[in-house]
Amino acid sequence: DQATSLAGHIQKQRRSLGLRQQALAIMMGVTKETISSWEAGITTPRSNKKHRALIKWLGYDPESPLHI
Repeated sequence: DQATSLAGHIQKQRRSLGLRQQALAIMMGVTKETISSWEAGITTPRSNKKHRALIKWLGYDPESPLHI
């Protein structure tokens, strides 16, 4: 379900902050195409560092064993 998936959380948070995909891409150190792919649920962050940064940006504790 898109609303409860990682993809859905990324898109909802980005939009609630009024950010464009390009702005989030710069913050995450990836390309706009990567953000688009994450939001579409096609891919997820490949590196642990990017995944942890994204989880933290979404407002969750990256140390918690339960992520979205």
